[in-house]
Amino acid sequence: MKAFFRGLGRNVDGGPVLGEQVRAGGVDRAVLIYGLLWMVYIVTQFRMPWTPLTYSEEAPTGGIRQVFFTLGVMFAMRRLIYTRTTNQILGMHMGGLLLGILLVASVLWSTDPTLTIKRSMVYVFGYLMILSLVHVPKWPLRYYMVVIVNGMGWIAWISIIAYFVFPKSCTTLSIRPGLAGLTVHPNVFGPCLEMAWGIGLGMPCWTRFQKGHKYFLMAGLMIALLMSNSITALIATVVATGLYVVLTTDSYKSGVLILAALAGGAIVQFIGLSNLKSFFFQLVGRDESMSGRDTLWSDVFNAGMLSPVFGSGYGAFWYEGRGRELTGTWNPRQAHNAYIDVFVDIGVLGLLLVLIVVHYKMVSAWQNHAGKRGTRQRNAVAAFVSMGVGLCFIGAFGESFLLKLDKFQFFCFFWGIMVLENYDKNNVTAEFAALDIEHPVVAKNKKRKLVKTPMIRPAPT
Repeated sequence: MKAFFRGLGRNVDGGPVLGEQVRAGGVDRAVLIYGLLWMVYIVTQFRMPWTPLTYSEEAPTGGIRQVFFTLGVMFAMRRLIYTRTTNQILGMHMGGLLLGILLVASVLWSTDPTLTIKRSMVYVFGYLMILSLVHVPKWPLRYYMVVIVNGMGWIAWISIIAYFVFPKSCTTLSIRPGLAGLTVHPNVFGPCLEMAWGIGLGMPCWTRFQKGHKYFLMAGLMIALLMSNSITALIATVVATGLYVVLTTDSYKSGVLILAALAGGAIVQFIGLSNLKSFFFQLVGRDESMSGRDTLWSDVFNAGMLSPVFGSGYGAFWYEGRGRELTGTWNPRQAHNAYIDVFVDIGVLGLLLVLIVVHYKMVSAWQNHAGKRGTRQRNAVAAFVSMGVGLCFIGAFGESFLLKLDKFQFFCFFWGIMVLENYDKNNVTAEFAALDIEHPVVAKNKKRKLVKTPMIRPAPT
């Protein structure tokens, strides 16, 4: 473990720039280790594999979360204050800072100021923690990918083993078949696995051991994802994997795949989207209402139209019992739609800011750092962008996660956004340039081809 963190934090060259300032006095391994623990906590809440699962419509208590997040932000601020780089780093990640200011400021018009303050602090603490995770490592993107893939990969394997070793009540819920593993619900577990799988597709490896370890973790992620029976996560995984192949394969194959996708779209139009939707839900054994989500979306959106510009205040809309008031039957604690929940919390103003700070940043990250096909940098950036597309266009319509840094989806996605918007000396392009020098890419043997030799004419006599 020490060797791993030491390798991520070592210096290659000097220079009085921000990156070296943050790492003044050596790499802060406490922050790096806490980043891994933070990720494991928001996925599992440190629930042991032998602990029975319980389902409740009541809101979970957040005492442990508050203590854990507070300790994490103390680690982060200690490093930033010690190196006197807080202002510089906040300026580099101004988009996330503006989001935090808006969330905290929404207490001025919030319908429940207490909830707004409490929930906005989770964002602020998480944002500060991610700042340190981006700038403390020497290799920010590799640290990010290694933590996500290794953490979720081992959680996946432990969950699979626990399914066969411990009573089924410890890993599955009677109300919803499918592997919940160390999380609280299969629909929570599925998206976590999906995102780690997407990141793992492009995680760089350069030794046989690293490659074998990665394949082992990826196998666990896929097996657990299939066992979770989370349809939304499975569809997002297919979309992300397909897009990754298109973005990383050579131009000819990429063109063929795009044409195949267009042909598939034409077939869908011919068959009819409604007919295809009915067939799909019958095939997977789910109802077309997506467990009542279509009606819930409408009810929540109509309630949000009472304050469409600024919303109800961050976190104030979903007070205890609000779901039952809207539905009259069950008690949802979210709209199961990431964009509608942002709208009801901070209105159209906040939703536009989220699209600029998060979604536009993902597009600009690809434009700035895509690199050449066939390179490690291309694979790594394509993996993140593909995962983000699957999350934003598929996963966002199954569960709310935007602005919630105590949820794995937004924590993982926003962390990657901040890594890719880093323009310090250890930015993504510089990181992979140094990697290619240290571990050159070995060219694969090309297939032998017939060589046409020119005909030699006899010399004239």
